Amino acid sequence: MKSRISSNILSRQKRQINRLLGFLVIMMFLIPQAVQSQIFVQLEIYNSPDVKKYSVGDRFVFRTKEFPDEWQKKKIREIQYENNIIMFDRNFVHVDDITLVRTFNPLPATLAKGLYIFGAQALLFGGISSIIDGSVSWTLPVYVLGSAGLGAFLDVIAFKRHRMGVNSRIRLLDLRIY
Repeated sequence: MKSRISSNILSRQKRQINRLLGFLVIMMFLIPQAVQSQIFVQLEIYNSPDVKKYSVGDRFVFRTKEFPDEWQKKKIREIQYENNIIMFDRNFVHVDDITLVRTFNPLPATLAKGLYIFGAQALLFGGISSIIDGSVSWTLPVYVLGSAGLGAFLDVIAFKRHRMGVNSRIRLLDLRIY
């Protein structure tokens, strides 16, 4: 009886040691990613406590002084805090050169897509119904144009533009502990 109890205790201790070693191995792979993600590009909106943080791997949509009429959508590859530079796949941008940043709100965009689909279905089924019945109803254009117009309006408000120096600013944050 005593040997059975001691073998249960030993097997329990072995399982605990294996779990601890597994945890340490996983942490060895995750720590370099965690250290890299401690540098952020922070979009601060004036008179608002809300901030938007971008880290390595996030998509960043912006305009620069060099190309003022072109929205650039790029994935952040590296953030150089010391040089105040954001590195992308093929080029880099100095933070002071960014003039506009565009953020995306997914709720209005999702609702707009649903309204577009509703309008297309109303047009399709209403058109088929009017062909079969031989009568044209005034409600069909109201449904189609109303849903398309509301969808277009929601598409416009799904994107918010932040002008640097006017209503917002960009800072690079380094939260690493040395």
